[in-house]
Amino acid sequence: MSRLTSTHSGWVTFAGIAALIGGAYNALSGLSTLTSDYPLIEQAHDVLFSINVDTWGWFWLILGVAQLATGFLLLARNPLGRWLGIAFAGLSAIMAVFTIFAWPLWSFSVLALDLLILYGLTVAEDFND
Repeated sequence: MSRLTSTHSGWVTFAGIAALIGGAYNALSGLSTLTSDYPLIEQAHDVLFSINVDTWGWFWLILGVAQLATGFLLLARNPLGRWLGIAFAGLSAIMAVFTIFAWPLWSFSVLALDLLILYGLTVAEDFND
């Protein structure tokens, strides 16, 4: 089979790899927030709508682990991976918007990666739905 007639979309592979990278990044960011004890993180409490910073850390850690699992499902072309990928990337993108004022570079990088994942999963046609 030639490369032009392949039934696998490069977008799904991209979304799977991006979900793995995004999941690892989110999990490490959450873990870093939970284990760090310096004043700059505690000052973010006011920017995060008075939500405890540890709560945000746990959220990103759990979401990151779920995104890692989703990335493996996507690379296996599992249809459940597509729906989990759309849900987790959408949730991560929405939550990244809330942290733009506290961590702008982190938020914009996560938001951009999530939007690319969403695009890749919505245009892909190589799932057996």
